[in-house]
Amino acid sequence: MNQNVNEALSCLENESKQLLKQSERMFLADHGKLYRFDLLVVGVIKRTAALSDGFSLLIREKNFICAGAIICMHLDTALRLSAGFRVDSPHDFARKIMEGHRINKMKDKDGNLMHDSHLRKILSEELPWVNSVYEKTSNFIHFSSTHIFSAADPNHKMKDESTHRLFIGPKDTNASDENYLDAITVFRSITPIISHYIEGWILAKDHSSNSLNDEIKHVKLNI
Repeated sequence: MNQNVNEALSCLENESKQLLKQSERMFLADHGKLYRFDLLVVGVIKRTAALSDGFSLLIREKNFICAGAIICMHLDTALRLSAGFRVDSPHDFARKIMEGHRINKMKDKDGNLMHDSHLRKILSEELPWVNSVYEKTSNFIHFSSTHIFSAADPNHKMKDESTHRLFIGPKDTNASDENYLDAITVFRSITPIISHYIEGWILAKDHSSNSLNDEIKHVKLNI
């Protein structure tokens, strides 16, 4: 694995640490008051830190299959955090999640069920690449041709259609440093979305006059 990959992973790990610093500011906002949505954001940051750490380890271990699945989970975090900005009451939204309710059974302020497809549609209006990343990385979650072809040797020229060279094991046999860099770039593109919404929540707390019953205002993404 070349220096560019290692440097990209270092940047990714530093970005994850920045989210932890955001959490400190979140707890200080609105004179240190704590709301249900704060607890939801804590869960988001915890998951993001864990996924970032796991993704880095898997890339270094050359385990692209699991790393690809983690990218999909990372995007899932961003999508579901965004849902909290599309409802009438973010605190009721957080309460329902803590009680075990499914987000895809909840409705946004326009009455739409918040399925992944709906959340993706909204987010992709500002970030068009979201749809393609979701679809591609979903192939790592659900068994697909991605897993079959990951075992093939791309450098082996078959003598005939019945001859194949296959590798079975956890480490990659056909991923290049460019593949790893692309994956890291995609992961790093998702983290600012999460950071953006957390920052929006911090601003909402700082500008609240009392109990934050007002809806969270959606701020246009600029990342």
